[in-house]
Amino acid sequence: GEEEVLSSCMIISEGTDIPSVGGAILMRPTASLSLYLQMVGRALRPAPGKQEAVILDHVGNAHRHGLPTDEREWNLAGRRRRESVSIPIKDCPVCFCSCPSAAQVCPDCGHLFLVEERDEQRRGLQQLEGELVEITSSARHRPKPNQQQRPRRTHPAAGCRTFEELLQREQERGYKSGWARHVWAARQQAGSP
Repeated sequence: GEEEVLSSCMIISEGTDIPSVGGAILMRPTASLSLYLQMVGRALRPAPGKQEAVILDHVGNAHRHGLPTDEREWNLAGRRRRESVSIPIKDCPVCFCSCPSAAQVCPDCGHLFLVEERDEQRRGLQQLEGELVEITSSARHRPKPNQQQRPRRTHPAAGCRTFEELLQREQERGYKSGWARHVWAARQQAGSP
């Protein structure tokens, strides 16, 4: 019933070797692939009796850089700064596990990805309930309301001319004690009634 959690801010993301760490919660987005791999690497260190690690990526680094277990081709040439990379990853709608977009079954919970579901995820489509209605030409060319037709926002003290009216407004709206006194003092200082 208890979990030990170590929290850090840019302290253990690089160069730390604590093999017993069994999970990582990523709360920091990064554009650096090497920093991303170092951060998840804290939990991926092998240790006796450790079979897997849990990585909770709350900032989309896996979508930016791919899964930490992906094969990568390394070279000394590097790549241009603004060179975009398309990462083929999808999230399971049941358990939210990130997995390769070609996967037909979620490796974590066993959810079967349907063809329609894959197409919708790839195109970013959502199906919503609703009813289609015909729009006639008169409805399409309706003039937009101008700003004068909108209700104007007024100050909460608008309309109150006396200190007693301000006190009444304070009580009606449940403002903190002293609100009316503050507004009245500001009015007296400005020289307005």
